[in-house]
Amino acid sequence: MDGSVRFNKAYYPDDIGMARETATFLSENVQRKVRGRRKIFISHKTNDSHAEDLARYITRQHRIVTYLAEWDPTVNPNSITLPDYILTQIRTSRGFLVSVRPQIAISMWVGYEIGVAHAQSVPRAKIVFDHVTTMPTVVEALDALRSRPELDAWIRTNV
Repeated sequence: MDGSVRFNKAYYPDDIGMARETATFLSENVQRKVRGRRKIFISHKTNDSHAEDLARYITRQHRIVTYLAEWDPTVNPNSITLPDYILTQIRTSRGFLVSVRPQIAISMWVGYEIGVAHAQSVPRAKIVFDHVTTMPTVVEALDALRSRPELDAWIRTNV
C-alpha cells in the first residue's frame, strides 16, 4: 500500500469459518461468532510485518483472535472517535502485547494504548525478539517476552 491508511485487521481461527485476515467491520452474524472468544490486542507501529507474523502465529498456535490497530479509512484520524474505537477494542481483549520494533519510539499511539490496557486491567507484555535500544518509558516497564516459548507461556497464564 502507499502509506498510512490501512484497514484494521483481525486474524481469526479457522473454526469460525472466516479467512485468517479480515476487515474488522464485520457482519452481525460473524460478530456473534467472535463474541465471547479470547482476543489479544497487538500494539505496533503501522506496517510492522513482525506484528502481522506474530498475530498469525498466535491465531494458529493458540486459536485466539488477534487484533492489530491500524488507521481505519472510515474514521477520520483527527476525530475524537478514533481513541474511543481503540479503547473498545482493548476493553474487549483478554491480553495486550506491544510489538517492539525501532519505530515504536516515534509512535503516538503506543503509550495511549498501553494506558488504556492498564486502566482496563488487561494483562500486558512486550514482544522483544530483536534488540531495540530506544523505547518509550511505558514500554520499558512492561514484562519482556523474548522468545516464542515465553510468549506461549504468557498466553497460557494470562489469556
